[in-house]
Amino acid sequence: MRRNGPAKSRKIAQDETCIEQAKLNFDTRRYPSISAAAKAHHVPYFTLRRRIQGLTQSCRMAHAEQQLELLMDAEEKTLVEWIQYLALTGHPLNKCTIRPKIQAILTAKGIRNLDDKHPSKTWIRKFMERHPELKGSRGSEMSSSF
Repeated sequence: MRRNGPAKSRKIAQDETCIEQAKLNFDTRRYPSISAAAKAHHVPYFTLRRRIQGLTQSCRMAHAEQQLELLMDAEEKTLVEWIQYLALTGHPLNKCTIRPKIQAILTAKGIRNLDDKHPSKTWIRKFMERHPELKGSRGSEMSSSF
């Protein structure tokens, strides 16, 4: 069984960007028809048509209320900046590094019962997919010969 990895999530995000751009260009009358906008942006005609008619939403928007929101956008941005700072100081990023920091943020917010809200393996994987600028790594020994 194959898992959907970061490459697939980037492709979906790229497709979503193309659909939104095609919709915007059609709405601003840059293209005379939905078909012309779909062809110009290489997106499926029926997907674009249904999005313009307001019959469908992107997957992310449609399932927004189902997602467990651990962190607010500002907190997530701060976490990304902290991880980037760690990278600059030479500390590798891994799941064991991220999880305690998230739990500390939740505790600071007043969420002490982490049974209801905690950073699962799935949440961390999706966090990494949302921020492709971050890369995980494993530590390794330094060679003793210089």
